[in-house]
Amino acid sequence: MDFGGLRIEGRKIQFVQEGKERSILCRDVVWAYQKASEKEDGRSEVTLHTRLKEKYLFQMSKAQAQAFLEALKNQNPRLAVGCSQDGGRLPLNSLENARDLGTMRTMEGKHILPGRLLRSGDLYHISYGDQNYLWKIYNLKKVIDFRTDREREERPDTVIHGAEYTALPILDEKTVFWEENMLGFFAHFQGDAEAYMLQFYEKLALDRRAQKVYGDFFQLLKHHREGAILWHCGAGKDRAGVATALFLYILGVSRQDILEDYMRSEEFLRGDSQAVLRLLDNRGLPRRALKNAETMLAARELYIQHAFDKIMEKYKTMDKYMKRAIGLTAFDMNFLKDRYLL
Repeated sequence: MDFGGLRIEGRKIQFVQEGKERSILCRDVVWAYQKASEKEDGRSEVTLHTRLKEKYLFQMSKAQAQAFLEALKNQNPRLAVGCSQDGGRLPLNSLENARDLGTMRTMEGKHILPGRLLRSGDLYHISYGDQNYLWKIYNLKKVIDFRTDREREERPDTVIHGAEYTALPILDEKTVFWEENMLGFFAHFQGDAEAYMLQFYEKLALDRRAQKVYGDFFQLLKHHREGAILWHCGAGKDRAGVATALFLYILGVSRQDILEDYMRSEEFLRGDSQAVLRLLDNRGLPRRALKNAETMLAARELYIQHAFDKIMEKYKTMDKYMKRAIGLTAFDMNFLKDRYLL
């Protein structure tokens, strides 16, 4: 098959470069996408990234580009295709806050490999169609659950075919409110809701148990090889939010982009939060309790910024925090960059 100078023959992409015949194994391409050429000629630019960290750019017509990517995907079903995610929401019906970190850009100009790193809320009652999507499209191989034993008991994850499950509870039962006792929690809470959330995020950053679990989490990421890995807590905004923020720092994403990624939870969870508030209102909770619930269910930049501020206050630099609190060496962090960046 010929696509404007490119050919796919015998599971290889054949092309001529600098007068020499070259080839790439289809299975070695890990990410491919097209975009309009900067030239005003109606053509497309196709970019290929390989597992060997090579990058290739080819010019062809829009129709040829679409046909080429389709043919390449047939040869390599695990190929990540497209460049519009940028940490955006997955097209799932039963998981509102499920995201692929792929294509997010680092300060060094590299991109996070698409199709490998997923964050979400819990997988309780995930639809069959969404299960199939994560299995077939993402080749989901590992699920990491940051929730407590009680939370997992009350809302167990649906087991997705082919995925291995690991429980890494970050905090103890006393620190976390879950759906089962939410009504009682908000009804009896007498403190300052914002101060409570700031203290909660400070605990996520500085509590020794939380730090150990985040260290274990990064080791799992370090040793993960094939397919996608998904991590979650309850809603996917607090415990999973801090885990993601720390990981994005390791990969070299800017603080501003880390904050923007965190705040996407506010957008994606708005419908769920409003539903909970209506439920609490229907149960007759006073306005004070509803206001507290709204504050605690929200994802606010102030919360994640407070976690970073407390880290800097105690450890002075993020690298010292990673080494002394999380247990990651410079080698570990560079290894993670090498594994997940292109």
